[in-house]
Amino acid sequence: MVGLKRRRRGRESSARGSADSGLVTTAPEIPADLGFIRLDVRTLRADAVTRFSLFLENEAGEHILYRGPDIVLKAQALEGLLANGVRFIGVPKSERRAYQRYVEENLASMCDDPAIPLETKCELVYEAANSATERIFVDELSPQAIQETTRTILRPMATVLAGNESAVTAYVSQLRAETNLWTHAVNGCLLGILMVRKLHGVLDPTRLVDLGAGLLLRDIALKDAPPDLLDPGHVPTPEQKALYAEHPLRALEILRHVPFSEEARAMIAQHHERPDGSGFPAGLSGRQFHRFGQIAAVVDSFVTIYARRASGERRAAFHSMRETLDALGGHAEPELVVNFVLLFAKENPMRRWTPTPRL
Repeated sequence: MVGLKRRRRGRESSARGSADSGLVTTAPEIPADLGFIRLDVRTLRADAVTRFSLFLENEAGEHILYRGPDIVLKAQALEGLLANGVRFIGVPKSERRAYQRYVEENLASMCDDPAIPLETKCELVYEAANSATERIFVDELSPQAIQETTRTILRPMATVLAGNESAVTAYVSQLRAETNLWTHAVNGCLLGILMVRKLHGVLDPTRLVDLGAGLLLRDIALKDAPPDLLDPGHVPTPEQKALYAEHPLRALEILRHVPFSEEARAMIAQHHERPDGSGFPAGLSGRQFHRFGQIAAVVDSFVTIYARRASGERRAAFHSMRETLDALGGHAEPELVVNFVLLFAKENPMRRWTPTPRL
């Protein structure tokens, strides 16, 4: 979660003793290997119940209990921490689940808070999306619970994206290379939303939530499949091959009561189609292959290839892109391809450039 970034260096202010009493000195930031999640104090919500413990670090590097679980964190306490220079605080890793649920429940408030940096908001959204989507794929949730969980995550994601051009780079920097289905779903959802925003100028959060839900749930029919199904070393059985070939249409059946737009349904049904007609389940090509289905196909191919980094194949994003284009048969629309590549360009002056459509 927020604060586990090992790329941060330097020293931060941390409390020795009681922050409320003003006893503050300088100390190293809380190391990740001591069994604590390091989080930004500004992400804590005033007057909300924290169902996890909070620890400060003393001069000897020991973690001192600041608040136990199930206590309302008052605004005065938060103000006291910040006034005394405490920017980060520790949560025991054993209480990670409780902290993840806390972030999900308060995500909208965190994303609306101008005091929280954009990069931190995007990290919160990405981590919350992963934990919530894991429950969708692992737990037996009702269709209504799936819809509610999806909206809870996607609304803040869309709101942050709609109002901040810089959120594109911040979101892309969060991508993790993992082979589980929920991270695969979140990575494809995030990149798909960024593509829709860039290619079609979709900024309305309500529409982004609709399209994002289609992308996030595109593999819902695989929730009972083997956990290593996306592992490149896994050899599927004939039954698993059949399940995989049918999963886009089975996903539509599972989600039949969700009021998706035509574009969102195309993303679910067509994310394994290919421009040359070699894809599945319908072997679409040409005008039959919906524009939004093509977007879903590009991002799904990319995140599948990119995830191989987690299994020992150290592929940079550039090499993953090249493999993605090869997997699409070299027939993907140039405009779509160029804009997808530019999502990964930091501060690139070509970011807003759109090539002339192919005649």
